[in-house]
Amino acid sequence: MQHLTEMLRRALHLQQQGQFDEAEKLYNKVLKINPNHFDALHLLGLLKHQRGDNAGALGLIEAALKINPTYPDALLNYGTVLSVLSRHEEALGCYDRILAANPYSPTALNNRGNALSSLRRHEEALACYDRVLALKPDDAKTLANRANALRDLERVEESIACFRRVLALRPDDTSMLNNCGNTLALLNRPDEALACFDRALQLDPNDAETLPQPRQRPAGGGTARGSAGLLRSGARAQARPRQMPLRHRLGASRAGGFREGMEEI
Repeated sequence: MQHLTEMLRRALHLQQQGQFDEAEKLYNKVLKINPNHFDALHLLGLLKHQRGDNAGALGLIEAALKINPTYPDALLNYGTVLSVLSRHEEALGCYDRILAANPYSPTALNNRGNALSSLRRHEEALACYDRVLALKPDDAKTLANRANALRDLERVEESIACFRRVLALRPDDTSMLNNCGNTLALLNRPDEALACFDRALQLDPNDAETLPQPRQRPAGGGTARGSAGLLRSGARAQARPRQMPLRHRLGASRAGGFREGMEEI
């Protein structure tokens, strides 16, 4: 048992350092000795997700849940991977199971809101974000999600106010500057939109391809006209975090002995 514990600690350290090949070898060694080891299944599932193998991640986390079906982080991660695979209705089921046991889980509420938003159920998503903000009023990611939901509901002025709150907390966040600029453009407020885009480009000039491409101000000091003049073709806000970080607290298995934490992705 101690030997497995040390192998898992080493594998986790390697995973946190981005040395995925070596970490995967160690997890597989643990699973060869004990195919039903919860921590190894779960952590290897997270590693698969980190490498972009979400189908593989899903199978491993599902196997871990068969061992401990009520462990919140495993349910959260399972829902996260389902959402990445666009299986949002199934992801909602995972978040609802977490919230049935703990109605005040900010991460489950936020993820649930993101899944609902992906399903275009924006009013319900907004309600989730508001519940998170009642618990954590200055949570920047949730405020950003709320701003996007408000914009999707065409409550654009409220959306801008929400983006402004995010920027007060994270003034150098280029994604939020980009989103706020896009939303201002929808209200035909080009000068304010351009100020957001210019600030984003100033902070990260190399990210120009991912930012909207504003038209040049007309000669003579005039302003660009119309939201179409500011928005990149087909552009939409890209900052809504569709998934929260995948999590694992070692020791989640009934027989496990770890109490270290991991929050990745």
